[in-house]
Amino acid sequence: MTNMYPCEMIPDMLFDDQELQFVYTFSLSRIGPYFEVIRLGDKKFHVKRTEVVIRKDSIPRLGMTPEKFSEKLTELEQLKLVSVTHGETYFLVHFLRINMPPSPLNSEMDRSDHQLTPISFKEFGERYITHLTNNAYADKTIENAERVVKIFGDFKGTALLHTLQPLDLEHFKEERRRQELTATTINIDIRTLKAMLENAIVWGYLKDNPFRPVKQIRQDRVPPRFLSKEEFSRLIGLMDNNELKQIVKFGALTGARRGEILNLQWKDIDFGENTITIQSSEHYRVKHGKSRIIPLPRGVRAVLSSADRVSVFVFVSSDGKQHHEDYVTKSFKAYARAAGLDEKVRFHTLRATAASWWAQAGATPFQIKELLGHAYVKTTEQYTRIPAAGLRNVVDSFSFDGDEVSGLFLRGKNAVPTFISTQEQFIEQRKELVLEN
Repeated sequence: MTNMYPCEMIPDMLFDDQELQFVYTFSLSRIGPYFEVIRLGDKKFHVKRTEVVIRKDSIPRLGMTPEKFSEKLTELEQLKLVSVTHGETYFLVHFLRINMPPSPLNSEMDRSDHQLTPISFKEFGERYITHLTNNAYADKTIENAERVVKIFGDFKGTALLHTLQPLDLEHFKEERRRQELTATTINIDIRTLKAMLENAIVWGYLKDNPFRPVKQIRQDRVPPRFLSKEEFSRLIGLMDNNELKQIVKFGALTGARRGEILNLQWKDIDFGENTITIQSSEHYRVKHGKSRIIPLPRGVRAVLSSADRVSVFVFVSSDGKQHHEDYVTKSFKAYARAAGLDEKVRFHTLRATAASWWAQAGATPFQIKELLGHAYVKTTEQYTRIPAAGLRNVVDSFSFDGDEVSGLFLRGKNAVPTFISTQEQFIEQRKELVLEN
């Protein structure tokens, strides 16, 4: 027996059942490399050091039926020596009480690295995409991951995850720049790769994220585009698609994301309390998984309260089917072009539009943050830019009439209006303001 496997792997017990001993020792002898991938038909198994896959059709050659072999595996489970997954054509046996000798696979790995499960980037990428899909992540998140797994996989797909270095991502970044891609696209790829490897730490494939120190491409911060009320009216006036028109109005009045709107269900709307709950569902996950409750705007309450409920979803086509995000995006863009709006205008512009309108109406950044579902006020600030025309009433709030100053002077951090009637009073107020600050 010691020729088949190290003596350290034999449990501290003797079998008095020869068939039981045979099944245990045979299964133990099937342990292969430190890490391997096995295919059975269309199934792929990522086998760890303490696991083996045994095909059922190979068991009769051992002089035992698959049923008898399964029975003995069950007995080994009861003895807490193994755990078994019973597949249709295979057994996956995981040994619970064995000590594996150090693997020669990565002799240069330090002692703590031996506790990690080796896996190639390509194999890990497939698992990561499956994880996103099974947990109902946003379509865009999955789309970004699929793109990165393919493109970075062509670059370092066969490399084991623990061998990746910051320089690998730097080289990838430079290669993407040579392809004349926008900085925004490349930065999305960098963020996606970093997020993937953060998951790899949780899953036991890495100790640290080698891509964490790599910086994104620096970009000048450009305030988001938003629509003036005149532009919005022109856009809505062109829309002969009533279903899309209601979606657009809802987006401009609530600041909700496209996916949040299209996955909104009737149960999420409380007409008694006049509230809307933005939350994840079985097939949709809100950004960062963070639900929120927002007021139901008067502008949409009347429309929704009288709408026919042909589906669990609020915004659906005439046949009750849920709208696809691409359909809404492309249709909105077509109408925006027809309205003479610039190419920066897209569906997400409605979110910035809502924030800007709220800011002009006097809402605080914290209030807008809560309505939009941002984690930080800093994120909200870029959405709340007020147009120059909207600031005119501020700069025109006081003026000189000869040597006299009349109008409102916004004084102090809390902007308390104070009436100024003379130049002397104005100068005195300025002195007080300097002292206060």
